[in-house]
Amino acid sequence: RAGKIRYFGLSNADAADIDRAAALHPVVNLQIGHSLIDPADPGTLDACLRNRVGVTAYSPLAGGWLVRDYRPGEPYPPGSRMTLRPEPYRDLEQRAATGLIDTLRTKASGHGVSLPVLALAWVLAEPAVDAVILGPHRPEHLAPALAALELDLDEAERTALTESARR
Repeated sequence: RAGKIRYFGLSNADAADIDRAAALHPVVNLQIGHSLIDPADPGTLDACLRNRVGVTAYSPLAGGWLVRDYRPGEPYPPGSRMTLRPEPYRDLEQRAATGLIDTLRTKASGHGVSLPVLALAWVLAEPAVDAVILGPHRPEHLAPALAALELDLDEAERTALTESARR
């Protein structure tokens, strides 16, 4: 109200938080985790669209689960997130044990791309998402992101992938 804040964003907020904040002052961005196997709450994404709040998706590759060939029950590569900070990904580890990652890898092959490309294209096809946060260690790690920009998923394909990831 004093004019000291021109723009602000939120992190890890839900739909109610976004609606409350937007009623006070326009919110420009929400930073939230969003991936094919760990999607953001649809109600939160709808609130962002409704309030014209851009979404920046972090962990679009689910902490490496959609990039690496992690195998539940086998040792994880040294220095990977599953060795450094596994707690946030334990649910994904259990879901991967059901064959989820293998199913999605098959879906990616059907599109003629790798799983990271498909997973990033899925995030980028979300209408509320404006940007993704990636953590490449080497320039060649950007290749899936660049390829994802070339893969256009329509709403039917996106919905089918979402349903595959829920199983």
